[in-house]
Amino acid sequence: MQQILLSGDVEIQLNWPVIPEAVQQQAIDLWALHNALPPEVDPRDRASQVVAIATDQASGEALAIATVQPEQMGWVGQPMFRYRTFAVADARLRSISVQMVNCVFDFLNRIDGRAEAGLYMEIENQFLMQHQNEGTWFESRCSFIGYTPQGWHKRVRFFPNATLPDSNLQ
Repeated sequence: MQQILLSGDVEIQLNWPVIPEAVQQQAIDLWALHNALPPEVDPRDRASQVVAIATDQASGEALAIATVQPEQMGWVGQPMFRYRTFAVADARLRSISVQMVNCVFDFLNRIDGRAEAGLYMEIENQFLMQHQNEGTWFESRCSFIGYTPQGWHKRVRFFPNATLPDSNLQ
């Protein structure tokens, strides 16, 4: 576990791959309070993927949750961490999500022997897709790589030591 104090009395706690039960329950409670998960997603399964939780130090209230799931990405030929985040409205206004993705990226990048090449995310937020439509986001350094079948933005950020697999082009 690693804890990072952000300005404004917000703390980010990083846990992975072992996620304490109390952190998993905080995530489940936050998602339920805000109806944040699609009905087909089991909250317990998603809670087992929590990598970071941002909390208000004064109240102890959860403000944002980030999850990662190692996943083989056929289009890149190697595994990536599928990154998901949910933040309450106040946290979005305070750019906590951007700070979380950077903390998670740095945290995962320091794992020795990991196979994953970086973070992959799908942006479902219409506001972000319309108003933060730069090819590479300056603060998080996540780059646009295309659209999902649903029309969401796909973004990636590779770890500095990531290498491309051999091409099967002749």
